[in-house]
Amino acid sequence: MQNQPPVTSPTPPLAQSRPRVAATNSKAIASFAIGLAALFIPVPFVLGIIAIFLGNSARREMGDNRNEQGEGFAIAGIVLGWVDIVLSLVLGLLMLFFFAFIFAA
Repeated sequence: MQNQPPVTSPTPPLAQSRPRVAATNSKAIASFAIGLAALFIPVPFVLGIIAIFLGNSARREMGDNRNEQGEGFAIAGIVLGWVDIVLSLVLGLLMLFFFAFIFAA
């Protein structure tokens, strides 16, 4: 018989590291959640202002730290906050005109 090299199992490929996924900014998520809640909870202005503040704060933090995601959440929170403020103003004016009309008659 001939000398044959010993049979070995194939070497496993080098472990490939997964790309690191950037964390989502918690203020951006909070801004979105509060802005969304502001549309359904009848607290005029308060939740909208908080959503706008948190969204702007999150965008500022993400500008400083490129390792975070969530700019879409922050922008959505800001927009929902402004929508809440506008809706609160419109509904407040409608109520004012409604009561003025009723008590004027």
